[in-house]
Amino acid sequence: PAAAVDRILAPSSLAHLGRLRLNVRRAFGARPGNTPVRNLVQPSGLELERHKAYDQGDELRFLDWNAYARLDQLLVRQFRAERETPVHILLDGSASMDVPERDGKFAFAVGLALALAYVGVRHHNPVRIALIRARASGALVSPTVRFPARMPLLAEFCAGLRCGEGGGFDEGVAEYGQSLPHAGFAVLLSDFLAEPAD
Repeated sequence: PAAAVDRILAPSSLAHLGRLRLNVRRAFGARPGNTPVRNLVQPSGLELERHKAYDQGDELRFLDWNAYARLDQLLVRQFRAERETPVHILLDGSASMDVPERDGKFAFAVGLALALAYVGVRHHNPVRIALIRARASGALVSPTVRFPARMPLLAEFCAGLRCGEGGGFDEGVAEYGQSLPHAGFAVLLSDFLAEPAD
């Protein structure tokens, strides 16, 4: 994983990743952020979503006086809400990710996780990477990172990851999901090798 981390953190790789953006439609948090959310309005912002008729008690500072001059109606501007999108990147830490060793599945998954984390962090979304291990071991979770300057924390976490414990990826994912304080966008990185019944 350390070599994969170094490849992702190379300036040329970061320049390519800096042009990407996660396109998320529904998984947004409650905190203000940089991800526009359709059909969710707030009283102020950058992008006008719609107008609504003035009701008693509405803030006068949000009245659209240009609309009043043209239409002789009191209309209140409402802006498109922008929220942060929590990103959870779940890595399979089961033994199958290390077999056969020459394939380098686990190292590739770690590099991909760090690349996706960078894309999320570039737009100030909180990102966590979790190594999902056997149920008894629990998940190994990185600190939550919101800003590109904190990427070295994720890089250090990823460089030290190891796989090889038993299965239980599906149970580990369910357990991780139940432990979350609020919803978000999740990415599963796995070879999905499991018993047919699972």
